[in-house]
Amino acid sequence: MNRPVAVGALVALLVGLLAGFLWWGMSERHLQAELDDARSRAGRLEQQLQDVQTKTQQLQAQLKTMQDDLDREKELNSRLNELVSRGKK
Repeated sequence: MNRPVAVGALVALLVGLLAGFLWWGMSERHLQAELDDARSRAGRLEQQLQDVQTKTQQLQAQLKTMQDDLDREKELNSRLNELVSRGKK
């Protein structure tokens, strides 16, 4: 093999290795960016879940209060009906 062919082959090999290394690094950076994005989305979803849980607890407390009020009203209505029915007899 003559010298210019050997130098050309060596340069081509080095260029190929450099291009491969850069290509490999790009995919790693791409995967890292995807991982960072997934972590960011997970953080936002956790915050949304916490907000929904807080809202659910508030609504449960409101529902309990309303149920207690309804039970009191039913009891008062029952007593009133009993008093009215006694008066009619």
